[in-house]
Parts: sequence; structure tokens; C-alpha cells
Amino acid sequence: MVNAKEKGAGWGIEIEDSSSYEYVKPSDKIQHLTVDTLEKFIDGIEIEDEPSFVGGLVFGFLNANWPPDRKLDPRQRKEAAEFVEVESDDFPELAEKYRQRIADWAIKHI
Repeated sequence: MVNAKEKGAGWGIEIEDSSSYEYVKPSDKIQHLTVDTLEKFIDGIEIEDEPSFVGGLVFGFLNANWPPDRKLDPRQRKEAAEFVEVESDDFPELAEKYRQRIADWAIKHI
């Protein structure tokens, strides 16, 4: 879970996760919280000492479990699309944007 909390003249960003991964954030703070800045932030998250984790928080996990060169059958595409979900009460358009990007990602695996 990515949480944004007002912090001085910007927003502090924290990642909460039940795994033991050490996440590397592109920055500790976002000046202006918008759909685009959140998307850029999420896409810039890496896992420490995991050079194969590419594509940010959402697509890094998808690519790690379903490599880009792997063809997926319809059941596997559905499973992948449900594996990572982006939700936001404040930015519902961010969630919709990621749903579409994940659907586009799944189509590339046909």
C-alpha cells in the first residue's frame, strides 16, 4: 500500500507491505499530488538489490511473475490482471488508468 500524508510543503510517501522487501522510492516527498505525479512515483519504485524488478511497483510485480516474453492463456491473463490492484479514494482516475494499463499489459502476452 502506498500512503500519502501531507508533510510541510508537500506530501510524504510511505510504502506499507507485509513482505520483507526493501523498496527504493524515487523520492521521499511529492510537491504536488496529482494523478500524473502519483503514477510517475509508483512507476519509479524499485526493490533494493533486485535488478530484475523493473517497471515500478505495479508492473515490476507483474513482470516478475509473468515475464514479458511469456504467452498467457485467458485464465492466466485474468489471474495476472487481478494480481495487482490500484485503488484510490482521492484519485479514482488513477485506479482506472492502472486498470487500463494492466489490461494493455495482459494483451501483450497473447
